[in-house]
Amino acid sequence: MLLSPRVAPILLVSTEVTSCVLGIGRQVFRSDPEQVSGSSTMSSVGPASRFLVVGLGNHGMEKTRHSIGMQIVSKMAMLFDQKLEMDKHCRGHVAHMRSVMLGDTDTTEVVLLKPKLLMNVNGRSIAATYKKYEIASPQHVLVIHDDLDRSFGKLSVKQGGSASGHNGVKSTIQCLNSEDFARLRVGIDRPQHRDHVSDYVLSAFTAPERNALEATTLNEACDKVLSILGTIYNTGTAVVPQKRRRKRQRNA
Repeated sequence: MLLSPRVAPILLVSTEVTSCVLGIGRQVFRSDPEQVSGSSTMSSVGPASRFLVVGLGNHGMEKTRHSIGMQIVSKMAMLFDQKLEMDKHCRGHVAHMRSVMLGDTDTTEVVLLKPKLLMNVNGRSIAATYKKYEIASPQHVLVIHDDLDRSFGKLSVKQGGSASGHNGVKSTIQCLNSEDFARLRVGIDRPQHRDHVSDYVLSAFTAPERNALEATTLNEACDKVLSILGTIYNTGTAVVPQKRRRKRQRNA
């Protein structure tokens, strides 16, 4: 399955390495499934430039609204021709992309994670993966999760802050002992009746919603993830504060 024309992947094959290249806006993101031994590229890549991207959800219930984060990580792995493999130490499925190009020259590493735990304890898997891959700081962690307060498919970026009632985010904060990680919130709407929230988030998307996810939302979310990583790489934060314009004083 291809991305929308704006982010269509191009597969490049050479005798040395197979690369999946995604053009995102003005930036190009390249993932090399296997880094060539002795490559000069790897010498500039280390923990300080490594990112952890996590899709929150309930293991075994990936197709539900509450696990939209997992669906996005699965989509990213597919687009980058990566296999998410079970890692007992990380307590989840992991894919380590060792060489991802941000723009023309900057190189980073990206670790994709889908915890093999229930949502309320996803943080245990995140903390274990964070430690194993020596992520430099919580600011290099991006968590993708569902958001009841936003319309279906709407994306929103948040840097740090409280869990806002989301148990998966709460578990992440507790296990990382930090609120400083970035979040990509994906709207799933609210049910008409408040009493139905639990059943709603644990239910599968409707057929029209699923079609919309496959046609646009998942692709747009992958695009957004890569954009966020580029912003963090260049600025240190997922959300860059905009300077306020001073109001011109009117003449008396």
